[in-house]
Amino acid sequence: MIRRKFLSLLAIFLATFSSRIAWSQSEQSSQQLWSLLQNAEDTCYVILFRHALAPGTGDPPNFQVDNCSTQRNLSEEGRQQARQIGEVIRNRNIAVTRVLSSQWCRCLETAKLMDVGEVEPLKSLNSFFENRSLADTPRIKEAR
Repeated sequence: MIRRKFLSLLAIFLATFSSRIAWSQSEQSSQQLWSLLQNAEDTCYVILFRHALAPGTGDPPNFQVDNCSTQRNLSEEGRQQARQIGEVIRNRNIAVTRVLSSQWCRCLETAKLMDVGEVEPLKSLNSFFENRSLADTPRIKEAR
């Protein structure tokens, strides 16, 4: 088996970020996390988060996933957050081999603005906010 360094950035679902990335509660555990990511070598880590700041909840009635003008989108602050998150990842020399995103415009825009790799839309990451019956549907097999 070929041993390769994998660090997948699995991005981006639905929610908001503060302007500071808060992956852990203490500075010590935060530094431990950064160290793990920087020294991943033969380990595969997946970073999963939702999108940057997009004020509001859910999407307007009758939104269309392929039409950004019908969706709730990132604010200017959210765009800046996405750029800052990407800058932190790049400045810490975190190797990113894959960036996956739901098809929602706010998620795709967050991933693109992070600028840490080519963004791959992945339908199985799409929200089921409007249709909770989809919550029990196996969704990850598509990523293989």
